Amino acid sequence: NSRVASIGTVLAQGMNSKKKHEIEALSGIVDAIARSRGAKTVVDVGSGQGYLAQALSFEYQLAVIAIDASSHHASVTNTRAERIKKHYAAKCVEKQQFKVPRTVTCHVLSSDTLAAVTLDACQDDHGEHITETNNCNQSIPQIEQPNHSIPQLVLAGLHACGDLSVNMLRVFVSCEQVQALVSVGCCYNLLSEDTDTCPGFPISKAAKSSKLVLGKSIRDLACQSAERWRNLTKEMALQNFDIHAFRAAFQMVLEKYFPEVSRLSPSIGRQGKALRRQRLRKVMESHLAMGKADDLSYPNCKEQNMNTDGSLPTEPTAPKGAVECCSNELCTGFNFYTSHKLQLFWIVCFSSL
Repeated sequence: NSRVASIGTVLAQGMNSKKKHEIEALSGIVDAIARSRGAKTVVDVGSGQGYLAQALSFEYQLAVIAIDASSHHASVTNTRAERIKKHYAAKCVEKQQFKVPRTVTCHVLSSDTLAAVTLDACQDDHGEHITETNNCNQSIPQIEQPNHSIPQLVLAGLHACGDLSVNMLRVFVSCEQVQALVSVGCCYNLLSEDTDTCPGFPISKAAKSSKLVLGKSIRDLACQSAERWRNLTKEMALQNFDIHAFRAAFQMVLEKYFPEVSRLSPSIGRQGKALRRQRLRKVMESHLAMGKADDLSYPNCKEQNMNTDGSLPTEPTAPKGAVECCSNELCTGFNFYTSHKLQLFWIVCFSSL
């Protein structure tokens, strides 16, 4: 039976309601499983900004090692943990020692790497040596000296992306120190498939023997929720198809007119994506409500268009003949004079999708 504790406002700082619910539920489950297996150390794989790690540390007093590929995330986790530690220490009547999560920055490319980093981080100052292998078909790295000094571990992950979930499974199966695995995976469409070494899919002997191949298109299709589509009205569904078509067309425009950018394989729409989508939605809803769908405009196109590095260009650019943009040097706005679909497509392009 798991004890689900409601985390306070200090521990929940920065979380939205969905994230708070996930952290409360998962941390309670991890705590219950860890205690049932006699494990006092949890390794949070793909820890992000440390929300789960800090809940386990401060709410359940578990030793936590937070592994993430981003050094920025590690810095945020450490700063946030120290701030939370001061709050908990001030509330505590007795002088209780609060342990903050220990952060490790590592890009986990294989189960070998994850096992080696995990065991190495748990050694403390005992100095045992870890042997690392490069072939996932070989045994996972083991401690050369007796492993009684290595604590029993629980691997945990909230939204462990793509192959990260698979690597956690491999470590759980092969590493005797790992007593339990609690993982909520995500982005299964990012699983590696066409590799000669350690593919993320398939991993079972049955699937491998069947020579099953999905391919990127099927994996991407699996991300679509049948429930979400079923609840959409016809108009909303068609609009959704338009957006997906615009995204594909945008990629074609990028490759044809901006090949130097396309070759960099930029991650489109990450910076300020939510804010830009909100602005786009408000503009479109406003004009549609007023019956002005044929005269869509933005108040400030400089706010809607960003270079791949996040900087703002001096003026919006477009494939020649695709759209007529304002020639005003201040670029205070621009109007569209072409077909309705092209107007919407260009708005989506400027919103960075």
